[in-house]
Amino acid sequence: MRIIEFDWKVHERSRVVIYGTTVGGKIIYQCLQAVGIAVEFFCDRSGKYSEFCGCPVKEPSILCENKEFVVLNVLTRSFDSVCQYMEQIQYKEIYSCSNLIKDKKVDDFIYDENERELVADFLEKYPIYATNDNTDIFMPSLEVFITERCTLRCRDCSHLIPEYKAPKNYEIQEIINVLENVLKVVDKISDLIILGGEPVLHMELYKLIEWGGINGNI
Repeated sequence: MRIIEFDWKVHERSRVVIYGTTVGGKIIYQCLQAVGIAVEFFCDRSGKYSEFCGCPVKEPSILCENKEFVVLNVLTRSFDSVCQYMEQIQYKEIYSCSNLIKDKKVDDFIYDENERELVADFLEKYPIYATNDNTDIFMPSLEVFITERCTLRCRDCSHLIPEYKAPKNYEIQEIINVLENVLKVVDKISDLIILGGEPVLHMELYKLIEWGGINGNI
């Protein structure tokens, strides 16, 4: 499977498909519109949309029927899984779109009122996910579990928190020590996700936030 940077001048007459109905899909669609490239349809496995940006949304399995589509992978965290799927259905190449958003700013795009941060996040992080010649060791996200305590008893809690008989907090300094060890071998952690239980019940949560805030690699 080859990951190729999309060159719109080469593919003016190609049958272009966008894989992903996220904010990233919306951004790349607008970039293609700006250079006169038509999008045949979007692909998405969730079944959430039948239409996106005015284009039909189809199951990725439809790509098995025709290997001539130029498929643009516009996802971030799922970028690799999309590549793996395309390889499974015997596509030889998939396209990344970093050049289309190079030097673009959030206000260059049209988006919903609640999507501004998502647009900014995509513009910052997509090139990192999509680059296959990056020599840095990049960790897209890391989840840190800091407490078993919670004020809720959600029936389908993925961490089974309601089943804990004596919930406890974990030592923040020990967590920071572990993260510092991680950063000795990893160049950057893009998203440090703090989990519980309910993280704000930990009285020393602020220490982890302050440490992460001043750490240039997070």
